[in-house]
Amino acid sequence: MADFIAFNEGRQVVEDTGWAATVKFDLSTKAVSALVATDTYATRAAITGTGYTQGSQAEPAATGLGSKVFTQMSWATGASTNWQNPCSIIASDGTKIICAWNLVPGGAARDMSQANTTLNVTPTYLPTNPP
Repeated sequence: MADFIAFNEGRQVVEDTGWAATVKFDLSTKAVSALVATDTYATRAAITGTGYTQGSQAEPAATGLGSKVFTQMSWATGASTNWQNPCSIIASDGTKIICAWNLVPGGAARDMSQANTTLNVTPTYLPTNPP
């Protein structure tokens, strides 16, 4: 089972103009196995919950062989107990999805339904799976 997917709409953007200067990240209720290359920003299935926000950060410089290692990102529920459980993290430019990674190999959901739960993720793009 694949733990990474690139999306057609994002692949076109990256090929034409490169990665966005600011990359957006959403936690998604869909595992990579439930996503298809033709999915769009509208179908990314971002989680919902009180206090949930989309993350963002500047595109990192490429490292060896074109890999991109983003800075660790954190999402915290605080006192909220109504967050949906995410399976993947989806990178976008804010209008077009680029790629997605499972949070857990195989796509199992992470439990974010409890108060004071924190999820730390370090998105890493490997050129063996180009968008």
